[in-house]
Formats: sequence, structure tokens, C-alpha cells
Amino acid sequence: MLRINTVLDTSFKENNFQLSSIINTIDGCKSLVTFFKQSSLYSKLEKTLKQESKTRWNSKLEMLESVYDQFETIYNLLEERDELYRLEDVDLQTLENLVIFLKKFKEASQCLEASKQPTLHLVIPWYKSLLMHCQINPSDHETLKQMKEVVAEKIIEKIIINDLHKLAIFFDPRMKQLKILDPNDANWVRSEIRSQCFDISIQNNNGDDNDCDNNPNNEISGRERLPKKSKKSNMNFLDFSQYYDSSDEDENNTDEIDQYLLLKIQKDSDLDILQWWKDHQLQYPKLAILSAYYLSVPSSSASSEREFSAVGLTINQLRTNLNPQTVDSILVLRSAL
Repeated sequence: MLRINTVLDTSFKENNFQLSSIINTIDGCKSLVTFFKQSSLYSKLEKTLKQESKTRWNSKLEMLESVYDQFETIYNLLEERDELYRLEDVDLQTLENLVIFLKKFKEASQCLEASKQPTLHLVIPWYKSLLMHCQINPSDHETLKQMKEVVAEKIIEKIIINDLHKLAIFFDPRMKQLKILDPNDANWVRSEIRSQCFDISIQNNNGDDNDCDNNPNNEISGRERLPKKSKKSNMNFLDFSQYYDSSDEDENNTDEIDQYLLLKIQKDSDLDILQWWKDHQLQYPKLAILSAYYLSVPSSSASSEREFSAVGLTINQLRTNLNPQTVDSILVLRSAL
């Protein structure tokens, strides 16, 4: 998923001839925040000003929001000290456009960086939503039009939609009809899911046979097996099972997917997908197995980055002799809590 910091730093600087007002406003806000944090004026603000951090997602937007929300107070404080020149690079209209435009990206990143709920099925919906958000309206300010055009190009360039994203949508009961996909992609997803369910059926059958043959407690003597073999040898027929009609298992497999597609789901934006599949795992056993696989894949690297940050906070200069097992336990508890 695109980070706001990345979108702004790469897109705007590559097109600085068009977006000089935006770049100047962002740099002006940075300088303004730095000045206030180092001066006595900072204590006169009602809220804190946020500084941008290269390693924190959405930190650029948080900085711009903190300046925009208190712009009038900042203006008055600087006017009292005759230092309004510090606002020369900050265009209020551009600042407002930036804050309003980038809030959608903050919502997307916060949704897709979640670690305690599935997110992979939301990549394509958010991808389309962000592209729609970048559509230019006639009423848009000229700066906003330029900004939307540049960011839309960067979204298409950076976000790669693959088969995994398409398959994951099928396991959101609210979007199982795949209306968000092109008809060809939707047909492919349904076909692929049927194929994978069929593979699960075969694996289950083979697994049962293997378990029976390989079970050390299942001791069957050669004499006990002879009657079965001799009985079968009296039948002078070869195995033609490959030519038989579809088995009952095939019908059950098809019925399971068709029943899932026909199931009516309420349009509940707060639906707990994991709980839904837990409640319906007996009704759709093969699909439940596949849902556990696809919905367990995170859509972004945020969760792993948070774990690495937690390691850095756990192992510091005062705790260098921690046992590796102790560190593991601390991180597991931290993640669970």
C-alpha cells in the first residue's frame, strides 16, 4: 500500500514545475513546526504541532493537519512578534486542499495496515476508491487538479493487483458475487476456487487412505488381507474409474460453492469476516479452509514493521543481556495484549 509520505515525496518532486505551490507549502509547514518547537511560542498553542517522521506512516498529513487546525492562532502569534514572513511559503488554500485530499489515503492505510483482522480482500476496493478519489472535478482548484493527476499516475504505477487480491475478495461474503472485478476476472476466480475445492477433496480422500495404511496401530496381517485381494482378483475387470460420471463428492463440492453464492448477506459494513467463517465452517468446510489461507495474508508490511520496532524498544542499552527466549515471550505477550 502507498504511504502518504512516499506519494508526496516522489510524485510532487518529480513534477515540481507543476506543483511548486504544494512543495513550498509542505516545506513551509516543516520550517514552521521546527521554529515553534524551538521557541517560547510553542507553549501558547492549544494543541501540539506534529513533526514529520520519515519512518511513520501518515506523519506528513498529521503535520499538515496540526498546522491547518491552528493556523489562525499561529498567524496571530507571529503577527504579535512581527514575524509573519515565516508564513510566506504557506498557502492556506493549498494547505486546505492537501489536508482534505490526503485524508482518504490515511483512511486507506489505517484500514490496510490492521493486524488483528483480514485486509487482503480490501486491497482492490481501496485501489478503486483511491482512483475515484483522484478523479478531477471541474470545480476543483487548479492546484488540486494537478495534485490528483500526479497521484493517480503514481497509484497505478506503484500498486500491483495480482491474483491473490482477486481470490481474497471471494471470501468476503458481502462481495462474493465479485461485482467489483471485470467479468473475465470474476469467472476465473470462481473457476479457480472450484478447482482448489476439488483438490482439497482429493487430498482429504488420499489422506484418509494413507492414514489407514500408515497407521502403526492398524496392524493387519497378510492373511487377513488375502481374502480381499483374492476376491478382487476373481473379477477380471480393470480400473475404469477415470471414465465414470462425477462422484457424489464432486456434486457436494459444486453444491457448496453454489450454495455460498446463493446465500443472502446483509449489507453490514461491520461484519466480522473471521467470525462469519467460523460460524459457517461446517456448512462450507472446503471454502472455510481456503478462507483461512487467503484471509491470513496481510495486505501491507505494517504489522511486521511494528514488530521490528517493538524489538528495538525491547532490546535497548539497559537490557542487552536478555535471553532470546525471554525476548520472544515479551513480544508474543505484547502482540497478544
